[in-house]
Amino acid sequence: MSLSNISKKPISILKRSSISELIKKLLEYNLSRLIVVEDGKPIGIVTEKDVGLFLFSETTRQGLDDIPITKIMKPILFVDESQSPEKSAKTMIENGVSSLTIGSDAELKVFLLKLIL
Repeated sequence: MSLSNISKKPISILKRSSISELIKKLLEYNLSRLIVVEDGKPIGIVTEKDVGLFLFSETTRQGLDDIPITKIMKPILFVDESQSPEKSAKTMIENGVSSLTIGSDAELKVFLLKLIL
């Protein structure tokens, strides 16, 4: 079984978006994470966990419409689609992440979640 058979096409959000826009999109599509893109290229990832931790720890008086998602964005981990699901699960554990992206920073193909593995 290949990674592309057990993965999902990601939904993205623009880098210039606010945390408010991020929350709306997560709720609209019932998702737990979104890929951040700039000029059509994937540059980061944001998760509902990132939002929750930010809201819990942030003391700013700024509104969520004024805070860019880049404040909570994390780097993307890319893997080759030929990598086995077992190796992908190991990569997630070693890096403390719950998702990987199949492709490269030039072309994001699909998104792999730990729940799928």
